[in-house]
Amino acid sequence: MFHRHWLKHTAEVPKGFLRYSVIELLGTKPMSGSEIMKEIEDRTGWRPSPGSVYPLLAWLQEKGFIEKVCAEEVDVKRFTLTDKGKSLREENRRRREAFRERAQTMGRIWHGFFYGRDGLYEANVNLINLTEDVRLYVRKEEDRWAFDEVKKILLKATEDIKVVKDKLTGD
Repeated sequence: MFHRHWLKHTAEVPKGFLRYSVIELLGTKPMSGSEIMKEIEDRTGWRPSPGSVYPLLAWLQEKGFIEKVCAEEVDVKRFTLTDKGKSLREENRRRREAFRERAQTMGRIWHGFFYGRDGLYEANVNLINLTEDVRLYVRKEEDRWAFDEVKKILLKATEDIKVVKDKLTGD
């Protein structure tokens, strides 16, 4: 296949994800590059490379978004957000919320055929919002059980909805 070479080089992580994640993480507590990589892996299953994280940290420091803090361990560089970095974090959050609202609007248009059908539309929107909220609150490996629970619920709902569809279509 001629597409394989191109697909091999396609990024699996959305543009800006790493910078957004680093800013968010450093807003919670001072962290080193290796701690950032581990935390992102724990949350997403994807581990950014040192060749991505350390140049990003250098760039963020150069631009004044982060600064080094004293670490208790020798040879460990931890960083925290500066006031400028905190402002960037808030701007990122505002942009994310605006994007989420636009996505919900698109979802409402896409799922518009549910509207006015005895709460089906609201149930659909609530389901989408709740699954997104669960994803946002899973922070540590011990919270991963939540993904399994949501997956089990969604698979069961999918099976039940398929039964209804099969009855409608005669399958």
